[in-house]
Amino acid sequence: MSNSNISNLTSATTPLAGTEVLPLNQSGATTKVAVNDMLSVTSWTSPAVDSNGNMFLRATDAFAAGIGTQIGLGGKYNTTSYYPFGAISGRKENSTGNNVAGYLSLLTTTSGGTLTERWRVDSSGNLIPKASGYGINFTANTPASGMTSQNLTWYEEGTWTPTDASGAGLTLTVTSATYTRVGRQITFFGWVTYPTTASGAYVVIGGFPFSAKNTSNGMGVTCYNSAGFQIFFRVNAPNNMTGVTVTNAPALNSAVSGALIGFQYTMFV
Repeated sequence: MSNSNISNLTSATTPLAGTEVLPLNQSGATTKVAVNDMLSVTSWTSPAVDSNGNMFLRATDAFAAGIGTQIGLGGKYNTTSYYPFGAISGRKENSTGNNVAGYLSLLTTTSGGTLTERWRVDSSGNLIPKASGYGINFTANTPASGMTSQNLTWYEEGTWTPTDASGAGLTLTVTSATYTRVGRQITFFGWVTYPTTASGAYVVIGGFPFSAKNTSNGMGVTCYNSAGFQIFFRVNAPNNMTGVTVTNAPALNSAVSGALIGFQYTMFV
């Protein structure tokens, strides 16, 4: 053909032979690039896992936390206009010089048209929701008829300090006390020693770092009691539990005077 510029080809000129050229203009200088040269990207060697890859988008701003680049992915949202429906960004995690720790951000667009970060993968590989209430949604599963939520939004584990909440003012010696929270369910474990006491008040252990949703949303039991009898626990108030014996009689402080008890208690918030 007499003129091989792609701009001079008709739409019927297909497929391209590879000898056609595309003029690229930079700073007033025009360079012609053959289609074959452009197609050569398909023969690039696959990059090493830890390399910069075949394409590297970089920001030229001064280094600071949050500096990086972002790719928007979208299309038409009406007959004429375009908008990114989602985006992926890679950004610097800190403001420390010569520290290249970064994070990957996943963004989606709200109905009002605002790209909002939803999830982040930090430099340690942790997947982090960016707002309270974001979680893993299990709506792909077929729920039971009484289902009220399929969104898992919380995980936490830690320590807590059991206290006497009977009103007797007792000081408990705590050997260990831990908890694990998955969603709305929290399981507490504790080992405490009661002081010598003649208090006739009910055994009531408090100090929970969470409050039960209501008085029917918690139950526990002793796994060990050096006083020699089983105690069952139920919600007494949002953040404490009261004990009863196997016959549903009140478990009294005086009955566990000087005793070591180990217990497990589960409640819903």
